[in-house]
Amino acid sequence: MADTAGNADDPFADGGWKVSVKKDALLVAIHPADSSDDFDFIVPFFETCHGVIDRLKTKYPGVEIGMTGQPASIYFQRDVVGKDLELTSLVSLVLVFIVVVWGFRGLGLPFLAMVSLVCAIVWTFGAIHFSPGHLNLITTAFVSMLLGLGADYGIYVLSQFAERRRADGEYFESIRGAVLAAGPGILTGAFTTCAGFFTLMLTDFPGFRELGQIAGVGILLCMLAMLVLLPCLLASAGRLTRSLGAGVTGLTERVLGATATFALENSLPVLVAFGIGSFVLLVEGFNTEFDYNLLNMEPENTEPVVYEHVLQKDFEITPDTVMVTTKTLDEASEKKKQLEKLASVGNVDSLTNYIPSRPEEKQAVLSRIASEVHGVRFDKPSAVDVDSLAASLDAVRKKLKELKLGLLMAYGGEHVLAAADGEENLQRALEAMRKGPKGEVGRRLTAYQEASFRDLSGGFEGFRRLLTARPFRLEQLPEAIRARYRGKSGRYVLFVSPRVDVRLESQAKLFIAQTGAVSPGVTGVPILIDEVMTLLRRGFKQATAYSLIAVILLVFFDFRTMKETLLALTPLVVSLSATVGLMALTGTKFNPANFVSIPILTGLGMAYGVYLLHRLRQDPEAGPVGAVRTTGRSILLSCLTSLAGFGSLMLARNRGLHSLGRILVGGLGICLLASLVMLPTLAELVGYRGRRPREDEAPLRDSLLGFHV
Repeated sequence: MADTAGNADDPFADGGWKVSVKKDALLVAIHPADSSDDFDFIVPFFETCHGVIDRLKTKYPGVEIGMTGQPASIYFQRDVVGKDLELTSLVSLVLVFIVVVWGFRGLGLPFLAMVSLVCAIVWTFGAIHFSPGHLNLITTAFVSMLLGLGADYGIYVLSQFAERRRADGEYFESIRGAVLAAGPGILTGAFTTCAGFFTLMLTDFPGFRELGQIAGVGILLCMLAMLVLLPCLLASAGRLTRSLGAGVTGLTERVLGATATFALENSLPVLVAFGIGSFVLLVEGFNTEFDYNLLNMEPENTEPVVYEHVLQKDFEITPDTVMVTTKTLDEASEKKKQLEKLASVGNVDSLTNYIPSRPEEKQAVLSRIASEVHGVRFDKPSAVDVDSLAASLDAVRKKLKELKLGLLMAYGGEHVLAAADGEENLQRALEAMRKGPKGEVGRRLTAYQEASFRDLSGGFEGFRRLLTARPFRLEQLPEAIRARYRGKSGRYVLFVSPRVDVRLESQAKLFIAQTGAVSPGVTGVPILIDEVMTLLRRGFKQATAYSLIAVILLVFFDFRTMKETLLALTPLVVSLSATVGLMALTGTKFNPANFVSIPILTGLGMAYGVYLLHRLRQDPEAGPVGAVRTTGRSILLSCLTSLAGFGSLMLARNRGLHSLGRILVGGLGICLLASLVMLPTLAELVGYRGRRPREDEAPLRDSLLGFHV
């Protein structure tokens, strides 16, 4: 079943059904009473239709019945997105908590961090209630994003706190020192990540704008929770016990230090490998394709997807039609003729299908025929004379025999068969007449003759009455048909179905261009999808450009030198190049859901490099190896929480969200590797060993960080 019109030759053919190509399936088109895509209409419409389907399945258990079309897809998407949100959020929360517990070897500090993080998520939901007031397919992923990203800021604060407690620092002073030490990097990292999100609000695509607003506000609230609420919780817990953080051991410092040492000792091969690999993958990335087929985002096994494939395979149609409106029926008839000539058009469904064309010409022909048959009358036949009929049939038989001999002599045997069959049939009829009682044969033949006369005369009288028929009027059509093709304003609509596969971009654009040339005001799902894809691509380019500009400016404002800014940029460049290249190599295509992965990675890709360079600033004597050994463990732990958050999206049934999670996991993994291996090697190669910031570089920032501690 389909709840939008397909390109059947006649939507009411075969009693309202269309038969599949193999004659093993039937299709019925169900037209909604309202074209609204509001859930308040779609939910009862879908449930009513499916209630009928469920009853039919019960009555006919061996019959497979399903439903597809736009309302069905919207209904199932709502259900799938809701379940995906619940599943990915829960998995993210559990995985992030496990990672933090493992990293800090205890429950105390991770519990305080998770309380702060959950509060930030709740605050974000409150902000969403005021604006934009709803979630969509793209913004559904924000909870997993914030769980992964927001935990990062808490990890840096707790790592600094634990480091000071291990050095026998006083409890409350350790809290203050942790915020002041971790705060600058957190502020820059959060603001660059926010820049990646907030720049989405400058794009033309509404879905991007809403994600940018929700995620950007959420990141700020997470930062606020970790820099304000978390220190307050630490201070409150310290009044009960002073043991928090004192027993925390570093996370894989030796492994990270050994890795950094190895990279520095082999700096040239390491940098060459990163450079060549990034360049090759960047070149390959230009082959990354865009998936125009929205079905490839939905779960494969949902009913609308399954039965849309059935429509395409078994019925060779698609539910995606475009609509053309006209002021008059004559204009509708003319548009229909023009549209049917187009190579990309499969069928044009119009009110003119139900109204005879050229009524004046047909009326004139009927009048002429009526005048010619006006005086025709049929006399009632007399009783059948069996002997006379037999003599006539025998004369005909003899003529057929002569004809058979003549054909045989003139043309040979190939043309004799029809005459021979006729002669044999007449011979059998004559024998039957002569064998039976003459009276009974005559009675039966007379009865047959009278019945034939009644049929002939009755049929002719019916034909004569048809000749007096008046021209067909629009008002004679059922209201249900008239309402479908005629609007309240009096305009008429034509439903144009494609012959081509509009899931392919080139064919969709051909269909749109050809129908648009006939009627510039054409509209419908294929045109809407094409417009959305155009906005998405433009929004993707805008968001990527804006986020890059914003992130670079923020990092430069933080470090105040071009050298440090360029160093911080290197993990981002490597991450973006490798990500798009790996997408091309693995056949992963961009789609409306995973488009935002690049702007998100743009903001995140700077954070790890910023944290590492801030550590070099605070402790120049430790050098790159010391920075990796200390801050590197916090970067690793924060990356694991981000991977947990984004990785949970890979559990989503929606294939768009699944691909978003896969891309972000790959991009973050590459960014981590570039930050902990390539960046310190590059810093050592260019002679950057860190420098302490001048007193005039960030007095306001440091005073604000210290004010609330």
